[in-house]
Amino acid sequence: MSEQLRERSAAIALTGREVSLQELRRDESEGLLGHIVNQRGRIYSLLDRAEEEDFRLAIGLHARLTANIELEARLLNEIGGHTTTVTQNLIVAPAYLQLRAALLRALAPGEFAAARKAVVSALRSIEAPQPDDGNTIEPIAAPAAEVKQ
Repeated sequence: MSEQLRERSAAIALTGREVSLQELRRDESEGLLGHIVNQRGRIYSLLDRAEEEDFRLAIGLHARLTANIELEARLLNEIGGHTTTVTQNLIVAPAYLQLRAALLRALAPGEFAAARKAVVSALRSIEAPQPDDGNTIEPIAAPAAEVKQ
């Protein structure tokens, strides 16, 4: 059974009518959020009275209010399709920096000058920020005394 057919069958089973699952999710999400907002308004009304009459009840209502707000925040995060992207920059990773330093030491000026120049050029091309990623990472520059061009 195709994914579209499964979604259509699920939507019909839940509503008893022809509706897309996407529409159903949107409508139910809006209804659920409306209910949460309405409930929060009622909690505020109860809280106003309780603060004048019953301190323990007011404390309990504050807890319910916090739970209501947390629920709304979780639902908005889920409904809004919030995603988090984590970007790790290996150029500043200690292991990379150690490897880089070891390569430059091994290719000390002298008999490996051409190889050293090629390695420095390759490292700089890797360390340069990519124009399409929006990051502005400064490349790690070798000390001027180390690179003879």
